[in-house]
Amino acid sequence: MPRNASRIAVGAAAAVFIVVFVAVILVMAPGGSNPRPAATATTASVATPPSGQPDQAALIAQGKDLAAQLGCIACHSTDGSSVVGPTWKGLAGRQVELADGTTVTADSAYIRESIIDPDKQIVAGFQPGIMTGAVQNQLATINSGNNLDALVAYIESLK
Repeated sequence: MPRNASRIAVGAAAAVFIVVFVAVILVMAPGGSNPRPAATATTASVATPPSGQPDQAALIAQGKDLAAQLGCIACHSTDGSSVVGPTWKGLAGRQVELADGTTVTADSAYIRESIIDPDKQIVAGFQPGIMTGAVQNQLATINSGNNLDALVAYIESLK
């Protein structure tokens, strides 16, 4: 391929990436193109067993709802397909190769840290910086109550 054609191809790919990235940010921003009604006591509550801990099914359901509400599923598939970010299907417990060549186990601690500090350990084949901006806008919600636990439980449930 001639040098100019290669530059054009790289430029076109970069332009597509930027358009998709901006669209994701706009959708996830408060008041974006798909505003959500405020949570009510009915939708925000989670059934809790007598121990005071939410049951696992309720926690998973809460995590699934949050993943949709926060826009996570715009970049992370739940069916194994590759999109902007790594798929969540089968992630929990799996060995994950990182961009620096190391391998880690995707346990609860890794998943939790990857949500809160997404650029700390980049999965091989994916770009740093994409999720960080999205997460920064949502940290208050993610860190509220048991939302982070719910997201982790949901991701771990996707076998």
